[in-house]
Amino acid sequence: MQELVSENGWDDQIYCADEEVRPLLEIASVRFAGKPLDAVLKKVGICSCRALVAGEGSVIFDSGSGGRRVLAHAETMVFVATTQQVMPDLHAAMRQVVRNRSGSSLFVWTGLSRFLDIDEGLMPGLGPKAIYLLLIDNC
Repeated sequence: MQELVSENGWDDQIYCADEEVRPLLEIASVRFAGKPLDAVLKKVGICSCRALVAGEGSVIFDSGSGGRRVLAHAETMVFVATTQQVMPDLHAAMRQVVRNRSGSSLFVWTGLSRFLDIDEGLMPGLGPKAIYLLLIDNC
């Protein structure tokens, strides 16, 4: 993680409100901010996932991770997941998420936002412009 931060110049640009991810950042000596206002000010957001959907390339996360706030403001999004969270399709992923339900609102995110402008040119939309996935092998 420290290497990723250094390579991309993210020092003092990371927001993380996720209680599951914060210890990982601390172990890696990565500085981050966690107050709600920091989500607007920082360029990089980091949060955990509830599941990954291999068939669609989707990420399922919940409001408890702070991910929704981060998606709205961050230029770069970093999702943290384990290999056990990778599911073949949305149906299997939702079964896993329901089994481990936390009571928070769920969000399914499937890629960078884009839209057609008036000249029918493809333009970047709202939300992050770059996505990273840190996949932890916990088998």
